[in-house]
Amino acid sequence: VDAIARELAGEGIEVWRANARTEAALARLFARAARVGARRVAELASPSSREAELPFRALAAELGAAMNMSDRTVQRRMNDAAVLEESFPATFAAWEEGRI
Repeated sequence: VDAIARELAGEGIEVWRANARTEAALARLFARAARVGARRVAELASPSSREAELPFRALAAELGAAMNMSDRTVQRRMNDAAVLEESFPATFAAWEEGRI
C-alpha cells in the first residue's frame, strides 16, 4: 500500500472512531432519558395503563422536537440504549472508546 493510501486509511479510522464515540454519547443520553422516564412513571400515585406511559412519551416528544426526530424514534432509541447499558456494559464501553 502506498503512503497516501496509508495516510487516508489512518484518517478514515480516526474519523470512524470519532463518529462511534459521538453515537455512543448520544446513546448514553438516551439511556439516561429512559431512566428519567422510568423514574417519573414510578412516581405516579396509581397510574392507569394509559397514564403510566405519559411521562415517558412526553420526555420522548420533548427530545424528539429538540433533535428533529419523531417521538417514536426517540422512544425506541431510549429503550435500545437502556437495554445496551444494562445488559451489555462492556459493549457499550467499547463503543464509547471507538473500538466498535
